[in-house]
Amino acid sequence: MKKGLLLTISLFIINIYCYSQVEYEKGYFIDNNGARTDCFIKNYDWKYNPTNFKYKLTTNSSENKLSIKDVKEFGVVEYLKYVRCIVEVDRSSQNISSLSRSRIANLVTDTLFLKLQVQGKASLFSYSKSNIKLYFYSVDDSRIKQLIYKRYMRDDSKIRENIRFKQQIWDEIRYEGLDKKDLRRINYSRKDLVDYFIKYNSSGASEFKHYTHVRKSGKYLNLGLKIGGLSSSFDFNGTLKSNQVYRAAVEVEYMMPFNRNKWSLIVEPSFQYFNGTYNQKNWKTYDEVLYGIDDLTFFSKKILDDESVDAKSLLIPVGIRHNLFLKNNSRIFINASVVFEVLFGEPEIKSGLHRDFRSYEFGLGYKYNNTYSVEIKYGDSFVPVSYAGMQSDMQSFGIFLGYTLPLKKMFNS
Repeated sequence: MKKGLLLTISLFIINIYCYSQVEYEKGYFIDNNGARTDCFIKNYDWKYNPTNFKYKLTTNSSENKLSIKDVKEFGVVEYLKYVRCIVEVDRSSQNISSLSRSRIANLVTDTLFLKLQVQGKASLFSYSKSNIKLYFYSVDDSRIKQLIYKRYMRDDSKIRENIRFKQQIWDEIRYEGLDKKDLRRINYSRKDLVDYFIKYNSSGASEFKHYTHVRKSGKYLNLGLKIGGLSSSFDFNGTLKSNQVYRAAVEVEYMMPFNRNKWSLIVEPSFQYFNGTYNQKNWKTYDEVLYGIDDLTFFSKKILDDESVDAKSLLIPVGIRHNLFLKNNSRIFINASVVFEVLFGEPEIKSGLHRDFRSYEFGLGYKYNNTYSVEIKYGDSFVPVSYAGMQSDMQSFGIFLGYTLPLKKMFNS
């Protein structure tokens, strides 16, 4: 039964995934001759700067692929823009174990697709790869240069910082009224640099555009309430019974800011109540189970006909979620979680049963308008128990209803 259920769920998930493609969105590219082609770009909302992209000339045409050698620029309308640039770039590792001993940036010429963050009199670009996050700038369409920031290690094993980017800002991108106290507050981060370039362009009353990498309909944090029940199948030494588990939960979801919010981290603190009775009339005496004999009078006591369990606990599932976005701000989602449990006092478990704390959980659900959700959960969410060396297992399958709180309204009030 367990293998069959897992196979059914797996096939259903694969079927959904096959029909839930990354969206093609209105975009364009400019080839090496300067000709612009309007098309539909397959938008992965790249975490790392791409070296190629896929497109269609119409929504029904075949898929094509172009590389950095073929185009000068491509983008999704009003959303993102990548520009091919020949730049000097320092790719020094920022891992503590691999830090350079030199303060000087090791600049090497390379051809990259740089992502535009702010475009205006002063433009800001970014480049990401693995553990490297770099920023570049240009003023009045001049040559694009890297804003230099480098961590390095001296012989005394202390980590130092080359913060030349602040001097570059002071010398080339300084707006009237900027003082060195304000300059010292600027960190080498996307938020601080985007804010500064917007302020610089605004101060000169020049037109500019801020490209945002977040879905228009998306937000990073979701907070919701859930309630539901599970049917728990208790398999104890060959005897299988089913009982109900009731659960109320608060779900916190952090949507990762890349790949169009398709990946989330979830934490779901839950109050759970379980009460069950297991009929054991056909069980052997446990001297028979342990020793395979019937004549040991010291261990000849029969196991009780009915075994009951009553427990209340706090579950803390921690896991990852994959989102498959649909129209109307709705989505299908798939979860996989490890479940930690804290008992409220000692559970009332008769005849010597005790608990073995191991648990996992899978979920498949649908959320409408980023507000209302229904979810199917499967796993050993109420963990196994054992008795006198006889192993047991508990599988749970249930349905949950959820409501996502309107965080924007809550925080704006």
